Amino acid sequence: MNKQVFTTFFVLMILSVSVSAGLFDWITGKTTVNANRKNYSQCNNV
Repeated sequence: MNKQVFTTFFVLMILSVSVSAGLFDWITGKTTVNANRKNYSQCNNV
């Protein structure tokens, strides 16, 4: 395997890992924000 192919593969691997991690953060962050908003509205109603 030559160096260029290895570097390209390495970069693609890092990109896919960071994208999946970012997607996971976005999903968990979205649910966390929704939960906080629900609690906030309940506090305002009381």
